[in-house]
Amino acid sequence: MTKPTISLVLATDGICNVRCKTCPTGRNDEHVDAGRMSLDTFKRIVDKAQSESHVLSCCLYYFNEPLLHPEIVEMMRYL
Repeated sequence: MTKPTISLVLATDGICNVRCKTCPTGRNDEHVDAGRMSLDTFKRIVDKAQSESHVLSCCLYYFNEPLLHPEIVEMMRYL
């Protein structure tokens, strides 16, 4: 059986320093979690995705500013 091809989208944190009116993070909506993904969790997700599928691309943005994450460089290197 062949592995499916996927594009991985990961929200590494729920933090942004811009207040866009159309963005739930920028509007500070109550349901948006402002937590940060640990490097260990990030690695486990990437490893699992790669073992179960062919990862075509990985986007580290989902209504957040990924460059504010203190371990973003390590995350990018891991990919």
